Amino acid sequence: MSIQQQKANLINWIENIDDESTLQKIATYKDLLAQGDQDWWQNIPESHKTSIKKGIEEAENGQTMSLEEFRKLYADRI
Repeated sequence: MSIQQQKANLINWIENIDDESTLQKIATYKDLLAQGDQDWWQNIPESHKTSIKKGIEEAENGQTMSLEEFRKLYADRI
């Protein structure tokens, strides 16, 4: 398949997407690609940085669970 065919297929696919969440994810990915080699950490909201730091701290303090424990705990949500 040529590059032009791939582009046409992607354009057609995007035009038929009705899910706003999926479109937002595609737009976010496009924006990340446009940023090139910039450090992603500098481009995320402070609230995300805070959540990431909290998760790292919890993991370093041993506050983790196995995937099996997680699945049991959140079975009704996944």
